[in-house]
Parts: sequence; C-alpha cells; structure tokens
Amino acid sequence: MELRQLRYFVAAAEALHMSRAATRLGLSQPALSQQVRDLETGLGLTLFERLPRGLKLTAAGHLLLDQARRILADVDHLRERLRFAALGEIGRLRIAINEIAGQQKLVAQAFQVFRARFPNVSLDLSQLSALEQIEALREGRIDAGFHHNQQQARDVLECIALREERYMLGLQRTHPLATRPSLRIADLADEPLVWLHRSVNPLLADQLMARLQEQGVTPSIAIEAMSDISMMNFISVGLGSGLVVSAERWGDSGNVVFRPLEDLSIPVSFVFAWRRSDASPLVHNFTQIVREVHAAELHG
Repeated sequence: MELRQLRYFVAAAEALHMSRAATRLGLSQPALSQQVRDLETGLGLTLFERLPRGLKLTAAGHLLLDQARRILADVDHLRERLRFAALGEIGRLRIAINEIAGQQKLVAQAFQVFRARFPNVSLDLSQLSALEQIEALREGRIDAGFHHNQQQARDVLECIALREERYMLGLQRTHPLATRPSLRIADLADEPLVWLHRSVNPLLADQLMARLQEQGVTPSIAIEAMSDISMMNFISVGLGSGLVVSAERWGDSGNVVFRPLEDLSIPVSFVFAWRRSDASPLVHNFTQIVREVHAAELHG
C-alpha cells in the first residue's frame, strides 16, 4: 500500500465516480482505475462495487476511507512540521546564561524578539558559569550561551563579541579609598578582598591574580564568593573590597561604589557562543536575532 494509492482511493471514494475523480487528480481514467485495482489486489479486498453509473463503497471501502483520511492528514501534518523544523520554527532551543548575562538588556531583548518571531519554539534556559557553559557546549547539553570568554575553546566554538568590559573595584561607600576618583593596583596591597572563586571562570581568575602579582601585590583574600551577587553582598557589609566586571550594570548600588584601577587593563569579552559544527536552524535563527539586537544597540 502506497500513500499515492491512498490519495487516489480517497479521491475515487469521495467522487464515487472514476472519471470525475481522475479529472480532479489530473489523471486519465484508465490510469486511476488501474491504481485502484492495484490497491485492491495488494489488500486482497474489493473496495468498490462497480455500477453502471458510478461506484459504491463496500464495507471494507468505508473502513479504509476513514483510516486513509486520517493517515493522509497525519502525513500532511508531519510534512508541515518537518518543513517548520527545517526552518527553525519549531523545536526546543537550550540556551545558558551566566549571572551577568541575566542582567544585560541586550540578552533580554534577544529573548523577547525570538519569542515574538518564533512563538512555537520552546526556550530552555539555564544559568551556568563560563566554564560550565563551555563544557556543556562541548558535550552537546546546551545549544548556545552568553558568557565571558577569553578566547577559550575557539577551536570548537563560534562567538559573537557583544561587549568588551573591564574590572572596577567595588568598595563600601564609607571606605577611605572611595573618596578618590581612581585607584591603582598598589592601593590594594593591604586591602582585604572579596574574591570570585576560581571555579566560576578559571582563566579570568588566573589572569587577574597574575596581573596583581606582576605589580607586587599578593591579594589578601578575606572571603571567596561563588557569584557576583554574593560578591556585592559581601562588599556591602564590609567584608572587603572586590574586583567586579561590568560594574555599570549595578547602577546605584546603595552602599557600594565603584572606582577604576588605572593600571589594570584586562579586557573581558562578553560573548554569545555556539558550537562551530552546529548547523541547527534553531541556533541560526537565534544567532541572527542576537546580531540584529547587537547592531541596533551599537547604533543607539
């Protein structure tokens, strides 16, 4: 039994006339009659009673008509879904964000535009650090992610650089250093520091530690934080000062102020990343939206 034969049978069963059905299908009447006979032969059943002025369905024909309509509708539905899937208009897209990305206007806008443009795609969001995202991308557990990347895994990942950020020192508003408009690394020599745990982004942590040591400063780490929010909380209650990336996202932080370090120049690249080998139309569509939103942001 072939789908083509089922379509021919349904046309004949609905017209109850072989010639009219053939005209509807754009076939010759003998060709349609042969296809229906082949279907009957294959099933070992008679589907029509041939009458002088048309056709009449047998009991088997009535049952097959109901089932054939359902089968053909399912096939058409599947074909439509496959087409949508090929265009990236249905499916599930798994995207991770780091803590800072969750506070970026660009990220929120990208999600809003994507949801509006592709309402039938399910967005599966998770919060992962940069290191966790890179591992998850390598292992295929996520499709893309927003994180800070210092050229890590560029043999595997494609990245769109969205913003270049720098470290600033966050400190209590009443701290003596807060009265100065800018600072230098040497000012941290005896300063108790809130330090972001190395596991959050090992490469950045190592670069930061190396830069301070190059200037003769061995950080006095008062406490290690597992997130930027934890760092801000520890700084605000006076447990120490902390080197913070993307300080502008905090705005007016009440008890915490930020000061630039003139001789600390470690650019931190905030990126959208996906697997280089991933040809998924879902990822392609989201990537295009990120590019659009980014371009709009750059042009004000």
